[in-house]
Amino acid sequence: MLNFGFGEIVLILVLAIVVVGPERLPEMLRFVGKQYGKVMRASNELRRAFMLEADRAEAGQRAGELRKRREQARKRAQEARARALADAELRADDARIAAEATTATASAGTSPGAQSEAVAAALAGSSSAILAGGDKQDPPPSVTSAEAPTPGIAQAEAATPAPTPAVPSAIAVDADASAGDTP
Repeated sequence: MLNFGFGEIVLILVLAIVVVGPERLPEMLRFVGKQYGKVMRASNELRRAFMLEADRAEAGQRAGELRKRREQARKRAQEARARALADAELRADDARIAAEATTATASAGTSPGAQSEAVAAALAGSSSAILAGGDKQDPPPSVTSAEAPTPGIAQAEAATPAPTPAVPSAIAVDADASAGDTP
């Protein structure tokens, strides 16, 4: 703060003794010391007030950033919940459609044509139920015969008629022989 050398301090003391006098010098030094202490305390208090205000401003900025991050995290969590709910609804719809198709296939008998008609009816009924229920998904676009994919193995197996039970040849011969004996 004040950089006084030894010679400067001696000069100030000599001037103080000459001006104030030796009898009032201790009293004057006490007064100067008290005033110096008051100035230092005020300076420290002012410095602390500035530091406190700077800390408050910084804390306010950090709190604002934390609020923003918390709000962003809350939005991401809500979006994730909505996606999970939509996925679960889609899976439930798929499972229901598969169950309806299975029961329709089982109740239609063994005829491949009846099976495919039952599956188509089940799929049409469930897709219209989904669309009528307010599901926000668009129905799949219709496929023309030119755009239709080549049937794969699973489709070829589904289109193949179910094999009829084989009758042993010995029984078939006996049935023919007995049919010829009857008038």
